[in-house]
Amino acid sequence: MKKSSIILAVIAASSLCMVAQANSVTGSISFSGIASVGGGSSLATDTHFTSINATVQTGSGDYAAVPNYYDSLTPVILSSTGTALGGASALTPGLMSDYTWNPPAASVTPLWAFTTGGLTYTFDATSMSSFYDATARIWDISGYGFADITGGSTSYVWTEGSWNADVGVTGSSFFFGSAASVPDGGLTLGLLGCSLMALSALRRKLS
Repeated sequence: MKKSSIILAVIAASSLCMVAQANSVTGSISFSGIASVGGGSSLATDTHFTSINATVQTGSGDYAAVPNYYDSLTPVILSSTGTALGGASALTPGLMSDYTWNPPAASVTPLWAFTTGGLTYTFDATSMSSFYDATARIWDISGYGFADITGGSTSYVWTEGSWNADVGVTGSSFFFGSAASVPDGGLTLGLLGCSLMALSALRRKLS
């Protein structure tokens, strides 16, 4: 009988911790497309984006349901104007902000944002670093920031994550690729901690 009491008490304590524990965004998302750059006489000396058009390529975790280029007739298309290419109504438009990477901007708010399926996905960049690979003719841009999802039945908190972007030249065109990811496991660790605290309290009470 005493054993059952301990199990029930631990489950109850863990449930209370679940209510108190905010939902963090988890997963990753990637984009690819084309971009225009400026500010220099060549890619090596260019300083900023003047336009970006990118399509969602892959998504996992909380981004798994985002329509992408490979399995959807209405993929999310992000651009620096926030409108779909050619104004196509069949596409889901989103914003991919232009920004300066040489020297790196202190922050970009938002780095990208879009709405699909009744949910608004946002990522704000709070730091940035950049490096030009002269051999590959690619700018490697990366940093940290915070992701959020709003509009659904789940209440998320701004979750810290990382992001990266590459811009280079193929033929006579610039290519653009970017990705962002947020960590997993925060909720699991939180619940484990709550359970251990509940067990400790019960042991003191029953001893």
